[in-house]
Amino acid sequence: MAAIGAAQQAAISCQADCERHAAVYAHCRLCAETCRRAEASCDAALEALR
Repeated sequence: MAAIGAAQQAAISCQADCERHAAVYAHCRLCAETCRRAEASCDAALEALR
């Protein structure tokens, strides 16, 4: 579960960084979207393990 939690924190951090530039750069917008999905997947995995 620690690895999933670490991955979730990385996704949250990445999303925050990419969101700052998402209005200007398409690749940042896509990255932010992907990070949101990754964070949600980690959340679902952690919930399933509880």
